[in-house]
Amino acid sequence: MQIHGFGLMGRLLCWRLKKAGLRVAWTDPHPASAAGWVAAAMLAPKAEAVLSSPAIFAMGNAALPLWQAWLSELGDIQHGFTGTLVVSHPQDQGLMVDFSRRTECEPCQAGDLEPALADRFGRGLWLSGEGYLDNSALMHRLGALGSSNQGSGEAAIIVDCTGAAAELPDLRAVRGEVARLHAPEVTLTRPVRLLHPRYPLYIVPRPDGRYVVGATEIESRDHSPVSVQSALELLSAAHSLHPGFAEARIESLQVGLRPAFTDNEPKLAWQGNRLSINGLYRHGFMIGPVLAERAVSDITARLGGRHVH
Repeated sequence: MQIHGFGLMGRLLCWRLKKAGLRVAWTDPHPASAAGWVAAAMLAPKAEAVLSSPAIFAMGNAALPLWQAWLSELGDIQHGFTGTLVVSHPQDQGLMVDFSRRTECEPCQAGDLEPALADRFGRGLWLSGEGYLDNSALMHRLGALGSSNQGSGEAAIIVDCTGAAAELPDLRAVRGEVARLHAPEVTLTRPVRLLHPRYPLYIVPRPDGRYVVGATEIESRDHSPVSVQSALELLSAAHSLHPGFAEARIESLQVGLRPAFTDNEPKLAWQGNRLSINGLYRHGFMIGPVLAERAVSDITARLGGRHVH
């Protein structure tokens, strides 16, 4: 069988299909342009429930134990499941009240979870059980596992995982921008979300004092570099969270296009022997394992146990 598109979903599916005993080939003219390379890779169904549907919340919860098992199997990929900390500046406390009403969370003292924030924030919200992972390390690891499977030709089943590049009815692209910073003076240990009237900033740790800072969500297929306005907003918001970011080094400013349908929910759709998996929107890492397992189940059922190319 063959996978078209070797971003996050294509890589997960290739790995899981091989684990199921199937022979898999993949094609992708631009695998390095996948949105999975840009993502902060937060595994945060409670945080996302403020804006997403109950179905997304259920998939995100179901994916958490899958990720824990898979990361143990995949080896040395930085990750954590110690929850998400949500904070706000004093003038935005009303946002905290609204956030707490719309998702499962527990009141906490921000400094108890992240001592580096004790001098700037008092009360916070803790979303227990949520996690994150190093997206770049995971993408490289899955790529290495599928590196011998490039190819083309006849296939019993073709899976389209081409994301925003796919030509599907009602599929749109949502531009996201992130900054990757090296800030050894900052010592955050888990994802932190800073509530803001215009955008919800998130900061996610990476190895060796590095962080992913993101927030932007723009209805656009424009894949040009990060705008000055977005860069200023991301960096100033990060500095307002922790002054140590003033001395951070900007390692990159990245843009990714998230594929989304009108309802912002993913779709697995068959047409003949072609399966399309698309519309993961901003939830790719959070719900990817559930969609991959669903697809593997569908595919193996259609093949009836035959190990085919």
